[in-house]
Amino acid sequence: MRPKLDDIDKRNIQLKVYITAEGRRKIMETYHSERICSLSEFVRQRLLKKRLKNQVEVSEEFVFVFRTLDYDLTKIGTNLNQIAHKLNAYNSYILSTEDKEVFKGCFRLLRECRKAFEKHMIVMDLYK
Repeated sequence: MRPKLDDIDKRNIQLKVYITAEGRRKIMETYHSERICSLSEFVRQRLLKKRLKNQVEVSEEFVFVFRTLDYDLTKIGTNLNQIAHKLNAYNSYILSTEDKEVFKGCFRLLRECRKAFEKHMIVMDLYK
């Protein structure tokens, strides 16, 4: 449920604008590409913000690589949290061979993630 708005924050004034079919098509295309929750929010952001964000278009391969990186980094975080929990929960807990292998696996995955990240950032000319 949405929180109640103060009277000053309520949006109760409607603005009507007439545009061509082509203009509407362009607006809707941009709105869908930016993945903003509602058309009203999209229009408010575009008209009322002082600075528009720069949007970077990326390939499907780029999206796939970064989703994979996100998944791998989440796995690493989960594994490290499990080991940290064991260390904190049991005062006498000593790292087992299995824990050491998990650390090594995390390190390898982090190295692979970094390489993939660097490769794609160089392509985008954002990281050197």
